[in-house]
Amino acid sequence: MLRVWIDKVQTPRYTENTEEEYWNIINNAYFNIQEMYMIIERTFRQMIIFNTVFVAYVSLRNVAMVVIFRSLIVTKQPKFNVLLFVTQTWNMKNIIILICLSVECERFYAAIRDVQSCCVMLLRTRHCSDPERRLCKNIQRVQKATFQKMSACGLFNIDAKLPLQLSSFITTYAIVILQFVYL
Repeated sequence: MLRVWIDKVQTPRYTENTEEEYWNIINNAYFNIQEMYMIIERTFRQMIIFNTVFVAYVSLRNVAMVVIFRSLIVTKQPKFNVLLFVTQTWNMKNIIILICLSVECERFYAAIRDVQSCCVMLLRTRHCSDPERRLCKNIQRVQKATFQKMSACGLFNIDAKLPLQLSSFITTYAIVILQFVYL
């Protein structure tokens, strides 16, 4: 959506009579996109926390199950192998969902940076009209004042680092569990 907005700003299509109206529509479209982002961020933050904590819990529980049931796995009890396989497969689905969410959020953040760059470039051109200048300055003010990366209630940001941080957390505590068992 922001990519379309950037295209509309970079290649405006209006007549001299409708210039002010065109830039007002573009301005309203940006503010609507920003408002939708804020609504989505507030709506899904608890669900994201739950899903992330659940993924970590299931991963560490699977490590603990392997340690506890290792004698049963060695004796080739198929029901325990199936249980571990099914829970780990379901957990992989949740991890993939988190990765997809992180990728999409990172794309949105890149588009926001592109909007900022587009406004800076427009302000530096000599042919920038007053409505264009007003639009760019308003957008820069709004981005500085209100835009923040999506956050899970302030615990962590939803960005490209989230899958790496989650895998680091899971690996660290899996090693701790294994150290308790074998040392």
